[in-house]
Amino acid sequence: KSGRYTINQNNLVINYNLVSAYHNYDLTIADDILIKGDLIITDQDWQANRGNFHFPDSGQPVTVTVEGNLKISDPVLVDDPGSAVNIEHKLIVGGNITVNEDNIDFFNGNDRPRVILELENNSDNSYTNSAGTTAQLYRIVMNKGTNQANSFTFNDNFTLGGATSGVGVAKSIEMKNGTLILNDPLIDIDLNTGDDNFEIPGTTCLEVRQGQVKVSGNNTGISLDGKLLISGGTVNLDGAVGDKDNFIEYSASGNAEIEITAGTLTVGSQIRRGLASTSGILKYTQSGGIVTVGKNTAPEGNRGVFEILNTGSSFTHSAGTLNIARQQTSPTFATLYLDPTTNNLTTGTTINLGDANTPTGQEFGIYSTINLQNLTLNNISTNNPKAKMWTVSLSMDGLLTIEAGTEFNANALDLNLYGDFTNNGTFTASGNTTYTKGTSDQLITGNTTFYNLTNQNIANLNLAVGNADVIIDNNLDLQSGTFNDNSNDIS
Repeated sequence: KSGRYTINQNNLVINYNLVSAYHNYDLTIADDILIKGDLIITDQDWQANRGNFHFPDSGQPVTVTVEGNLKISDPVLVDDPGSAVNIEHKLIVGGNITVNEDNIDFFNGNDRPRVILELENNSDNSYTNSAGTTAQLYRIVMNKGTNQANSFTFNDNFTLGGATSGVGVAKSIEMKNGTLILNDPLIDIDLNTGDDNFEIPGTTCLEVRQGQVKVSGNNTGISLDGKLLISGGTVNLDGAVGDKDNFIEYSASGNAEIEITAGTLTVGSQIRRGLASTSGILKYTQSGGIVTVGKNTAPEGNRGVFEILNTGSSFTHSAGTLNIARQQTSPTFATLYLDPTTNNLTTGTTINLGDANTPTGQEFGIYSTINLQNLTLNNISTNNPKAKMWTVSLSMDGLLTIEAGTEFNANALDLNLYGDFTNNGTFTASGNTTYTKGTSDQLITGNTTFYNLTNQNIANLNLAVGNADVIIDNNLDLQSGTFNDNSNDIS
């Protein structure tokens, strides 16, 4: 019946469902309560009645634990916004959250009662909203199970009012256990806007299927010990203000993973190890999407802009685009540094050194102990970047492309070509030996000066018709196969 009612029995346990369903029935929970079934704020089974559910606007913080589902069909589920009292309540939900009409309102300002939503239990659950409203949440604590196995999926949009900056301040999303999945194109939330990094612990995974999450602020980013999965949405560490040093810093535990199957990952600065130790292990897998690293800055000269190394690391690239936009400030480490324990690169994948964001005066350092597929020194920026091999030889299974206006410096190190070579810019050998080692026909395109050129191809090494005059400053060594000049000059 109509009226306002308060449950103020401390530590009350309800062994089945709690239903707030009568006309103009306002139920306030004034003490901690455990509901072993569902919390139903009206339902179709209860016809057209309305039953509002409130957290108190005074007194001590209250925790409401719902081991089952939260069902909201007619009224608005709110904390009472009527008083400017700084209280943090908590609602723990173990099952699904379903909104059929009206809305959830957990935040009306930091000086008012507000509610933390904590997601628990060893199960896979979701939030759905068919009412056409946007849930106003304060903070989300993801805490399902003890590892990444159990998930909670937000299939509809929501907002967050909690803090996204501050030293020692809990972020508006806090990852503890399980996989948090964002799956609505309208989701657009800040993970971090400054100070402490956003943490993804080893027992957690953040998956962005649809929508966007962002990181901004000075010298701040994501601390990755768990998994970041981008399966169609956008992860944007591209701060619009400040020093734009927004990075992904991975741990040394061996748990850190980045996987991109679709969507976009933009990193304002570097994907790198921590700065206090040379340890750091990343498992990187890309089978689609677009990844851009170093868009705005790369201040850590003793770390790569994109680096994968140390025992236990892996690099898998089977599809999608990987762009590195710039070198570091005063680099003492290669820009692209690949020395993983395991790797799997599929034909057709390309790493671009340079993109539309590349500024002037860039020289990309390359250190790779693994064979790369396709590598392009890209000049879409028209700022004429350079690339330089560091310390070890480079082996290319696919196409090495030097675009017009760019320069590739072999730095006196062996260059092993198992695929084609296209030079529309400048190839600087610096006294190196370039080997052609394919088992099928290989093609050299563009007028190029080599120092030593050694052909070990058992098939045909071909110069492109009309566009491949070759100068060899030292030795031409034809060890196998056939060298076809195709009417080009060989000097």
